[in-house]
Amino acid sequence: MKERRSKLQIYSDILNAINNESQNDDVKITRIQLSSKMSFDKIKQYIIDLEKYGLIESQSGLKITDKGRLFMKNTELIQYNFESLSKTYLSDEYDPEIIVDNKQNTKTYTQNDQPLVSISQAIKDNIQIQNAMKAIIIELENK
Repeated sequence: MKERRSKLQIYSDILNAINNESQNDDVKITRIQLSSKMSFDKIKQYIIDLEKYGLIESQSGLKITDKGRLFMKNTELIQYNFESLSKTYLSDEYDPEIIVDNKQNTKTYTQNDQPLVSISQAIKDNIQIQNAMKAIIIELENK
């Protein structure tokens, strides 16, 4: 069964499709529909939403706004951090040994004598993800 995309992922897919198509010439909804793998009715509604949030303009073809580019940048950051954390923690080979450094008050996870991630780094990664998500929400609300 195919995994469903979140609204955030759909918006990101549509913006990426617009960005890719805009290198050719004016971007039309039908080309974005094909790239995004959605029905025409659904893509039209998402285009209306993206325009309402100020992420795109559609006067003469579809164009990404500065706010839309910021959204793309933040969703890329979230995706990168999510994939990085998934590789670290959800790997079948993930069987860490914990090294505690009481002098520095840190714990480091290692596997085969290679450091995986310290708890402080995991917290920093999580904060980056949270900040990126907050920025997206604030940008969408401040239309």
